[in-house]
Amino acid sequence: MGRYDDIIDHPHHVSRVHPPMSLLNRAAQFSPFAALTGYEDQIAEAARLTDRRVELTEAEAAQIGRRLGGLKRGDGVELTYFLPDEKKDGGRYVTERVTVRQVLPAEGHLRLMDGRRIDIDAIIEVDEAE
Repeated sequence: MGRYDDIIDHPHHVSRVHPPMSLLNRAAQFSPFAALTGYEDQIAEAARLTDRRVELTEAEAAQIGRRLGGLKRGDGVELTYFLPDEKKDGGRYVTERVTVRQVLPAEGHLRLMDGRRIDIDAIIEVDEAE
């Protein structure tokens, strides 16, 4: 005689008091336990790549300074500049069309019509907007 022969042919018990558990709740009981909350986010952040900032030669920096010096309020230009990352070393290069409000070489930045400021040292290319 087997271990469960005395109950094997009995019908499955259904409670009259407690409603049956939904399949979603039943499945949730067996889902993996997340003991390390935030760990996956930290792994993804560590794997995210950033660019290193390029250092311009004196001649390249002077050329950008001349181009910026010729700009006036309302000029549209295409800038490529380094945007530092907020969470880790490095950053990324951004190319965008912007409208100049003011060039402030003494303060070291370019003020745009949308209120942003871009460090002149971060700019690696200035082109006329098409």
